[in-house]
Amino acid sequence: MLVGDTITCTYSNGSQPLVKKHVIQVTPSPDSLVRLDRSLFGEVRCLELLKNFQEFQTIEGLNDVKVSYFGGLAVLLEFRTKIAAKNYLILAKNTWSKWFRVLDCWTPEVQPMKRFAYLNIVGLPPHAWVPNVFSDIGAMWGDIVIPEWYNEQYQNRERGKVIILTQHFNIINDTLEVTVNKISYKIMVVEDFKESQKFGPNLPAHPQNLEEKEDDKLIDSDQSRCDENSDFESTREGSKLLTLPQSHSFFHP
Repeated sequence: MLVGDTITCTYSNGSQPLVKKHVIQVTPSPDSLVRLDRSLFGEVRCLELLKNFQEFQTIEGLNDVKVSYFGGLAVLLEFRTKIAAKNYLILAKNTWSKWFRVLDCWTPEVQPMKRFAYLNIVGLPPHAWVPNVFSDIGAMWGDIVIPEWYNEQYQNRERGKVIILTQHFNIINDTLEVTVNKISYKIMVVEDFKESQKFGPNLPAHPQNLEEKEDDKLIDSDQSRCDENSDFESTREGSKLLTLPQSHSFFHP
């Protein structure tokens, strides 16, 4: 709930404002804090698993867990109770580690810092269309998730495209200087924000409400441990996972 805002000004000579910064103060609702207290927050291992995350609950038998997406590879899992969340975190690590790079209890210090960005790279001269050039350029803003497909037979060379995972909060729109054989060329790097929003998981529009079960109780640490020898393939029985297209078919259908 928004309760007010504070305006902080810095003055250069005691009278004229040099920097004007708006600070929005927010008070979370008690109900939201209760739900978050029984939640886990983590980062999915890769884009392919994120795109398949609608299958996560079915594959892992977590149909009573509410999943929320927070941009980039960040996902929040809300359990019925705090005990159920801790049981899953501790006892099912061999299972969730196949989906998540990191997973832990939510805390107020948690902030999603990464997002996907779809970059158009415009203006490279013909002799600069070489393998990895677009990845090298895109890597200036983040980690390459899907590279441009390089093919000398491809005829449309108006622009190259890469998908990155970035911590830049501003829309990327910049010009760069590229040097080829001691000759400098200016190129544009422009983010397509609409396309950048298409990389999250397909989650239910109206997830079920979670209510505590009376039979939720702490599981003994020696019970219900995951099979350390089980592999990810064995969890896919009965479910069909999406395989991301190769970068060339993704960018050039």
